[in-house]
Amino acid sequence: MPQSPRPSLPTQAFENLRLRLARFRIREEIAHGGSSVIFRVYDEDLDRQLALKVIVPGGVKTPSPGRVLEEARNLAKVNHPAILHVYGAGEVSGLHYILLQYVRGQTLDRYIEENAPLPCLQSLHWIEQAADALNAAHQHDLIHRDVKPSNLLLSDCGLIYLMDFGIAVDPSDSTPDAAGTYLYSSPEQNRLLRLDVRSDIYSLGVVLYQLLTGTLPLVARSAQEMSQRQSNGSSLPIEELRPQLPKSVCSLVSRMLCAAPSKRISTMQRVQEEIRAIRLHLESAHSSQKSIHNLAQPVSLSKTYPRGVTRPYRLLWIASFLILTILVSKLWVGNVFTPPKASSSPPSLEMNVSNVLVSIAPIQHPTDWIDREKLLEKLESGLREQFVRERGFLFRSEDKAFYRIEPSVSMLPPHSAQITLLVRRISTGAILFGESLVGKREELSRMLHNLSEMLIHRLAQIRPEKPSP
Repeated sequence: MPQSPRPSLPTQAFENLRLRLARFRIREEIAHGGSSVIFRVYDEDLDRQLALKVIVPGGVKTPSPGRVLEEARNLAKVNHPAILHVYGAGEVSGLHYILLQYVRGQTLDRYIEENAPLPCLQSLHWIEQAADALNAAHQHDLIHRDVKPSNLLLSDCGLIYLMDFGIAVDPSDSTPDAAGTYLYSSPEQNRLLRLDVRSDIYSLGVVLYQLLTGTLPLVARSAQEMSQRQSNGSSLPIEELRPQLPKSVCSLVSRMLCAAPSKRISTMQRVQEEIRAIRLHLESAHSSQKSIHNLAQPVSLSKTYPRGVTRPYRLLWIASFLILTILVSKLWVGNVFTPPKASSSPPSLEMNVSNVLVSIAPIQHPTDWIDREKLLEKLESGLREQFVRERGFLFRSEDKAFYRIEPSVSMLPPHSAQITLLVRRISTGAILFGESLVGKREELSRMLHNLSEMLIHRLAQIRPEKPSP
């Protein structure tokens, strides 16, 4: 989709804003939309990068001053790792602004333009993160109403952040209006009807459809035309555009995009749970198929017999070797890769990992952290228990492990904390990957749980190696 032209900021008003916010030095412009310009700024007092969103007055899509303040309050209300944190808001010389958490990355619409259609597992992983953020907003009685790729930020670490709560509303006291982006809006939103959380579910379904196919389920020139097409159910089923998709994924997309809200998946939490179950099942199946494929690779016999064996005995030696290989392979495949018996229960969510040996370093933390001993003990035991529950992970001392998990906690003013997990290959000392989350200090255990899940699934994709001597 073409990018909106850059709106023009009043020169004198913007200069007054710079003087008022002298503590925050503007470094560069990083984005702009139809009614705002976003800058990366440096907070000199706290030595950190932030994002400064400046609302341009007088535009067609410029929100009212009350709406700008409402967006800041909505962001402050929903404290979630996948929702940008707000650090302040105000007005200077008619320019309204919001100070936000800065995340280096790009919006998902730009990524889609260059890379769609995307792999199924990657798409599910990103939509699962977006569903988690939207579920948190719904728990605070907020409907986003503008879920679309340009409002989803993809960080350089591969995490998804939900942005722009400028038109979010409480479903209990909202008045229907024409706000939103009709290409992603639900049928009821385009028809100006009262909304509930299922409207965001439809919009997220459109994003998932676009990730998997590179196109939208429906295209129209106006909200009215879009509403008619949605009512007629004229969208092309996703399995016709991408026949190789698993049936579970096609069913999920279809139920998220039902025109009638009553036939749609009812809650965002349910969407998240279904995506997680499908994703973990596909990851497990993929891991098993990869192992079987490796076993099925042909064995080179060019040097399998010892030197000096005379020619008449070579064929007998090769035949014996082949028979022994077939017997061992059958026993191995029969014991390890026997298909599960049919069952009405949902697919197992366990991961197929083969003896990944890990060690966990002590949690790095601020030395002036008050009452930290009891919480650190809780965090370390929780981290260890989470890895133990996953089949295939074994704890070893550092001299016998493949990888070292390095956790750290830092305090952020006024009441937030950042928790980071790094995975280091012990044999080389190289950091393989890492993840970081920011949230309330009382949510450290939950944040650590979410981070551990991310790293466990990434570790599962690494082929086990021999421990360092």
